Amino acid sequence: MMIKVLVAGYLASESGKTILAASLISALRREGFDSVGFKPVGATELWFKPWILEESRKRRHVVTADSLILEKASRFSVQIHVLNPVAGILAPIDPSKLDWVDSFFDFYHLAPPRRLGLLRLTSCLGGNITTIHFINQGIQYKLASPIAQMMGETALSLNPPPISVSTRDLEHVMDEEAAVIADTCLSHLEDREITVIESNSDIAAPTRKSLESKLVIVASHSIAAIVDGERYSKAVNLRSIGGKPWSINSRDVLSLTKAKATINLPPKNEPLEGYRPDELNELIEEIKGLARK
Repeated sequence: MMIKVLVAGYLASESGKTILAASLISALRREGFDSVGFKPVGATELWFKPWILEESRKRRHVVTADSLILEKASRFSVQIHVLNPVAGILAPIDPSKLDWVDSFFDFYHLAPPRRLGLLRLTSCLGGNITTIHFINQGIQYKLASPIAQMMGETALSLNPPPISVSTRDLEHVMDEEAAVIADTCLSHLEDREITVIESNSDIAAPTRKSLESKLVIVASHSIAAIVDGERYSKAVNLRSIGGKPWSINSRDVLSLTKAKATINLPPKNEPLEGYRPDELNELIEEIKGLARK
């Protein structure tokens, strides 16, 4: 039976979830566990990581920066489109092309799905892995010409070719369908011993099945809180809107539940180097204890 560990972020961005999750996966694999990463829903900011388009072209699938890190930590034992079934690329908006009813702040902070230029959905229902791509025609006129051209060139390389949809269509997919589809791929990993699930941003839980995690780790700068998975799940269900755990953030959940412990996370000169096993010893021992039960 798979043990799930959920890593959530306390901050809206740069909480250090991905490196912490990858470091845990690597440490557990060194201990002999068949441990893999899982990023149900993820998106990469094109402006900060433009190379993600070239990587997506090379693989002929939309991929995200976080999923590439988790793929490496998992020693490439899971296909990346299964490891990260819902993957998007967020396009930078040209402020001069926004209508008067649009808000630049809203685009960047309140509704990131409105900036999805490309989106991939991979379903693993019944063990059959199928993929579909979308391109958001609704924001093409809001992009600077070079960005629109880069997105178009990437779209031509994808397999299967993307379907053109509106921004509203993509918002519906992300709110109503993405988490359900992602959970089919989490079920596909049931034969693995330990799956480390990384949430997105500061969302309490990215899917309903991710709330089945035995342990939850909420990461922030310099510290990580260890929370009992059952207590966390009850708090999420109490606070969530319409039974959607992605409708609330981890801060709201932590106000209702208590951390079992906290660990200090030392700063790194190069964040991608990850944490040493001895720096995560308390976390690793906690997970090993769950695996022995």
